[in-house]
Amino acid sequence: AIVKWTVAGSEADVLHYEIEVAKGNGALSTNSFVKIGEVVVTGSTGTVQYNFTDTELGKTGARYYRLRIVNADGSFSYSDVKAVVFNSTLVWQVYPNPSDGKFNLVYQLNSSEVLQAGLYDAKGSLVKEYRSQASGFLQKLGIDISANSYASGLYLLRVTVNGQQQSFKLYKQ
Repeated sequence: AIVKWTVAGSEADVLHYEIEVAKGNGALSTNSFVKIGEVVVTGSTGTVQYNFTDTELGKTGARYYRLRIVNADGSFSYSDVKAVVFNSTLVWQVYPNPSDGKFNLVYQLNSSEVLQAGLYDAKGSLVKEYRSQASGFLQKLGIDISANSYASGLYLLRVTVNGQQQSFKLYKQ
């Protein structure tokens, strides 16, 4: 992974940038970031671009990157956290199942990816369609077929991301 950032303006007070990573959702939730590198500032004014390569091999799952901006006086601040998902196998989960018709699809994809889903009834007819832009963080898509106009029984949720597809059987009680 290459961490890239752009600074516009003066870096007169900035000593260096530390690159930190939280490895997985558990580490993010406990704010367990570890330093993986450092970049010295150029001291330039105007627009400056920096990058740092995370060279760890075999990364899997979600990684959360941020910059610790260290100033010459020892004070520091943090950048926004950016998420990257490293795995070829997408992980999706649907709960509760069975339910009264209110389901949640939990997923995590890179921010450049789009999730598309179709919900089909037992006859194979498309009932609902969903499209969601991923954020890089864990997300939840609500699926509501609790209204009386949706019959009890089996439904099929077909999810597609970048040509990869997975299907779930949903049981409405």
